[in-house]
Amino acid sequence: MSGIGKGIKKARLHRKAATAIFFESNGGPTRAEATVPEIRFAVGEPDLDIGNVETVLEALVDTCYY
Repeated sequence: MSGIGKGIKKARLHRKAATAIFFESNGGPTRAEATVPEIRFAVGEPDLDIGNVETVLEALVDTCYY
């Protein structure tokens, strides 16, 4: 596994992004969907490479039902 994959797995970024999408998409007053900046803000941490968020989102699009 590459270094990027290990970093994503260690940060549990897929789970965090899916959770952020779920909460941002439920009951929002203005929009019914989460935006990429909202997801970045929700999962961001000091040591996280924020560029991995797009990688995770692409993987979720390919594997998730909804």
